[in-house]
Amino acid sequence: MELTPKSLKKKSTRRREKVPLVLKNWRNPFQMTILVIALVSFLGTTGVDRLKERRIYKVQVNRAGELRVELDALNQQALQTSGDLQVQFGDVILKQKSEQERTLVKRLDELNRKLELTFAEFNDCYAAMTYRYRSKQGVQEWFSAVTRQYIESALEGKNHERARLAYNASHLKYLLEDVRPLVIGEGRLEILGGNDVYKIVVWPLLSDGPRLVQADPVGSSYELPYAIPVIEKGSYLIWVTRADGGFAPYPIYMEPGETNQVSLVVPPRIPEGMVFVPGGLFYCGGEASSRYRLHQRDVPGFFIKRYEVTVGEYLEFWLELDDPQLRQACMSRIRYDEGAGEAHDAWGADGTLLDPRLSPELPVVGITAEAAGMFCAWKSRQAGESIRLPTDFEWEKAARGVDGRAYPWGSDFEPEANLALTMDNPKGKERYPLWAPPGRFLRDISVYNVNDTGGNVREYAVTADGVVQLRGGSASTPASFMRCSHLSGTPAIPSDVGFRYVQELAE
Repeated sequence: MELTPKSLKKKSTRRREKVPLVLKNWRNPFQMTILVIALVSFLGTTGVDRLKERRIYKVQVNRAGELRVELDALNQQALQTSGDLQVQFGDVILKQKSEQERTLVKRLDELNRKLELTFAEFNDCYAAMTYRYRSKQGVQEWFSAVTRQYIESALEGKNHERARLAYNASHLKYLLEDVRPLVIGEGRLEILGGNDVYKIVVWPLLSDGPRLVQADPVGSSYELPYAIPVIEKGSYLIWVTRADGGFAPYPIYMEPGETNQVSLVVPPRIPEGMVFVPGGLFYCGGEASSRYRLHQRDVPGFFIKRYEVTVGEYLEFWLELDDPQLRQACMSRIRYDEGAGEAHDAWGADGTLLDPRLSPELPVVGITAEAAGMFCAWKSRQAGESIRLPTDFEWEKAARGVDGRAYPWGSDFEPEANLALTMDNPKGKERYPLWAPPGRFLRDISVYNVNDTGGNVREYAVTADGVVQLRGGSASTPASFMRCSHLSGTPAIPSDVGFRYVQELAE
């Protein structure tokens, strides 16, 4: 093929410019009509949506304003009612309520329910707006300000649960960071110096199933005073290492937002077989108590026997009795079988056990409270110290700690967990049909390391006016008896009742 100038002509490299869609279709009436219709439709739809969004915004803002007025009025009424309850009945500890108190409690409950429902609707008003309006700074600031006021009013009325629910439900938590410490109950712990203290470790106690167990420590120190500037509400255990290498558990309860100053008072010596219960406030009474509502009571420090008094320990006392009548009065008499009419002496004149099911390691049962008191008097003479039966509040504190827990180990009971020897624990009953040697149920232990206050045998305690009570549960009682504030009467033949004793601190 012959090359010619024409064949060598270069192709144009000029870039063809794109023509706008409207101009491209300008000369095509059909396509242009479609474009115009689409544009008008888009603009119309957008305009309608905007108008709809604005209408929703106005409706929700107006309703939220009305609800705010309702919230203010309800909050004032709730605070007034709560204040009346505190002034008139705040110091009442007996469980029985007067008609006036019941009326005020009912009114406060109704107000709190209305507050929760009204605030939930108020919160929904914000959620119902579209993002365009929810994201406006003024809208967010107004809704968060009302929420903050609601939370602060709940806290002022000591209704921490309502404050917590409101904070958790809020869509604007990032604007409520200033009230978060109040909602979760952050406070300050100050541990002051004590004698013979070598080291302290502060452990939070958290729920693990039915039990309260130690979590990771939140502080420790070899030097006192020591402070934890920010600490959440709840139960804690100050584990004190003494200078002689011994240990002493020191439980505390942090109230919401409080500054708690703890002065460690640790005795230089803890008697063998006993544990130390520090003095101070503890929560007693409550749901399981037939007499007292939940309240705080101050109990001086004391020592208490870690385990129940055993048959072997009691026989030492009994064999020293010379008077035949006293021996008879202090004899252990036991009904071994449920429903049996007659109780049998537990041992003979020389202390020989008369039933093969008994052993010196078992807790002594079947004795009267008077006999237990005589044992304590004998023990006092031996030790040269003041030893006696525990008061009802001493026993409850030793079993319960300070935080108001229901059971020695925590807030619940699970039969399959084998926590304590009770008739509702089939595993335990299978192994120990009558009673167990003290300390066999390792989880039936209080925060002070007092064993078997939940089950095994019931125990004697004495009120301030000398009335004998039975505390704790036994292998013959249901789980409800194991609640720390539960008390029961004295049976004629106390075949499941034993005791432990306390020793008063030296002046």
